[in-house]
Amino acid sequence: IEKTLCFGFFEEFHNSKEYWTAKDIIDNFQAAREPLPKNISDQISKCRSRGWVMEHSKGYRLTNTGEAVVNEGFSGGEDK
Repeated sequence: IEKTLCFGFFEEFHNSKEYWTAKDIIDNFQAAREPLPKNISDQISKCRSRGWVMEHSKGYRLTNTGEAVVNEGFSGGEDK
């Protein structure tokens, strides 16, 4: 789920998007030549349950907590 969060961060802060979608995350996995998770919606849901991501009217956005997690690095034991 860390990669999913990082790709959301990339969409917001590199691509200057107000929100992002599951398709955006899939596109980022493919562009990075990373294996695509079997269920991207589940990955986003796990990010939401940790308080890293919130729903937006047209997709998702990082929360302040999610942004801080990316900026400060991840602790051990997180699902990748």
